[in-house]
Formats: sequence, C-alpha cells, structure tokens
Amino acid sequence: METGSRTSRLLSALVSVLIVSSDAQAASLTLECTGTVTTSNVPKDGVVPDPDKDNVPDYSVVVDVDRAAVFGFWFETPTTGMTAAQTALPITDADAIGILYFVARRNQSAIAESIYGSVDLITGTVSAMENKLYPSGDVQTTEWDLHCKPTRPL
Repeated sequence: METGSRTSRLLSALVSVLIVSSDAQAASLTLECTGTVTTSNVPKDGVVPDPDKDNVPDYSVVVDVDRAAVFGFWFETPTTGMTAAQTALPITDADAIGILYFVARRNQSAIAESIYGSVDLITGTVSAMENKLYPSGDVQTTEWDLHCKPTRPL
C-alpha cells in the first residue's frame, strides 16, 4: 500500500473516532486506565525467575490524532534539571472498528528497546508489550493489560 494513502486512511479513521465536538480543533483523547503490568527478566544464562505482576490503579494513555501517536509508555531521559518527556509512539495502522496499532524501536544507551501494542477505542482495552535487550544478553519483557475510559465522554 502506498504510504500517502495509508497515512490518509489512518488519519481519517482516527478523526472519525476521536472527534468529540463539531468545533474541535485538535483531536486527542486522554484515557484513564487500571489494570496490570507484568515484568519478566530472562537472563542470558541461568534460571528464569517468576514474573513480577503489579496492579496499576491509575495510568494515563493519550491518543493524539494530530501527531498520529500514542503517549504513556516511553519517556525520554531528561538532561540535568529537566522533567522526563513522554515519547510519541507512532500509530502504524487503524482498522474500521476503532483499533489503533503502534510500534516503536529505539536504543537508550546500550539497551535496545522495542514496543508494540493496540488501543481499542470502543472497548477501552489497551495492550502493549515492551522488550529490552541488555548488552549482557539479558532480556526484560514488560506487558501492559489495561482497561481504560476517556477522561471526558465522547
């Protein structure tokens, strides 16, 4: 599929789902979420310990149509005296029933990170899987299973 038409289709799908009023200038949606975050550490050599599963009582995810991005999972490492900024995770696809998909990769110092996930705008389900590969060969996997509601009604 041609990139221009895919981007156009993606933005059309996003706008049709996220417009909250007829005079909306910028379409973004803030979701307040609860759920679980499960972290597994897989050593290059040795025994894999049981994963850590934490309840998350209050977590925010933002879908920004203007930037075709999801925010709330990655943060930029701040320089001295600055606050960490959220990283825009690009929305790579959207389907006709309101599910948005995002994928990103980056290197932070010597750590290779990747994340992929989805936001279901109808059910409020947000899922994401992050992998970190450390120079030692160890891998850390973090899985978000969130149930969300918009901070204001659509």
